[in-house]
Amino acid sequence: MNPTLIELFQVTTCALNKQIYQGAISNDKEFYFKTVENGLSGLVFSALNKDQITKQLFEHLQKDTMLYILKDTLQLEAIENINKMLTEAEVKHLFLKGSRLKKIYPETYMRAMGDIDLLVHPNDMNKVHQVFDLRDIKCISRSTSHDVFEMKNNLKIEIHPSIYRDFNEAYESIFVDAWKYAKHVEDHLFELPHEYELVYLLYHLAKHIHLGGVGIRSILDIGLYLSAYHQEINRNILIEYLNQSNLYTFFQSMIYLNIKYFNIDHLESWTTGYTMEEDLYEKITEFFSVSGIHGKGMEFNPFTPRMASNKLQHKNKFKFIISVIFPNLESVKGMYPFVRRVPFLLPVGWMFRWVRLIFRHPKSTFDKIGKLKIKDQEIEDITNLFKKIGLK
Repeated sequence: MNPTLIELFQVTTCALNKQIYQGAISNDKEFYFKTVENGLSGLVFSALNKDQITKQLFEHLQKDTMLYILKDTLQLEAIENINKMLTEAEVKHLFLKGSRLKKIYPETYMRAMGDIDLLVHPNDMNKVHQVFDLRDIKCISRSTSHDVFEMKNNLKIEIHPSIYRDFNEAYESIFVDAWKYAKHVEDHLFELPHEYELVYLLYHLAKHIHLGGVGIRSILDIGLYLSAYHQEINRNILIEYLNQSNLYTFFQSMIYLNIKYFNIDHLESWTTGYTMEEDLYEKITEFFSVSGIHGKGMEFNPFTPRMASNKLQHKNKFKFIISVIFPNLESVKGMYPFVRRVPFLLPVGWMFRWVRLIFRHPKSTFDKIGKLKIKDQEIEDITNLFKKIGLK
């Protein structure tokens, strides 16, 4: 395995255990970029000895950590305010993903979060718009999957009417109606039970792998969640949900990776009977670490896993390429409000998009077009990786 990855796992393990890493960093530049791409730069800093690393690496990670802390402070305050706003408006809501995961890390700032995600009932979406509009929280994007809002301090909020996204029917079973499983906390605030929330986090992870890729932090989320709540989780209920959602093997593979990467406590009993061949372990680790958070790694082609996912679902490669050039109606509605109001203007939306991409972002547009040319063997290799870790 890449020595830098081994060092990253060791330093991360020290940070999680509030220890100082005693080894050396063999390649400063590679180590730093790996931490950034995998969402760990604000986490690893606390475990590094200033005298053991270069001044440049120390200063880069220190700066990232300060930014992590600043954003975390703003987001935690925003979460409180959003809860208060929606409670006063009598809107049932629950927080998702990062807002919930922050508390299972040694310090909340260590778990970076892009947006603040919430679930509300579909018939309350308009009410949320009214509540936010009164507080000058602007809607900057609408789609059937979520509406995106921006606060004055540039923090973004995603309001979801559903946690299920129609990207693969194999996972549909228990995610269509999350409210059926939600628990009341207080007033109009709800939360997902641990068994259901863990399976949802796995589903969300699988979605990102299918649609572009994930970084190491997303794998870590799963291990830390199970470790944090292992005494409260009902094993039989969890396994039932995993089987219903076709995620049981995927769950075992993610827990296995957490044990190998970070030696997290309380996970061994959940992988009984599961093994991963060394070759698969090396290849899937390389895939995750190179892809980075949301598939944004510098040396990663996000179209490769998307084409592999298509192949896994026995879908046509040519149709996938056409769908990239001509996005579906729901996607274009989120880009252009006039298409949402008048759906038959979809072709006009396509033209607007092409003009914007070609004239405003010519280099990145042509780079993306070039990335659509992928060898069949590359797609086959990733498809086989997906099958082996339990993706459908």
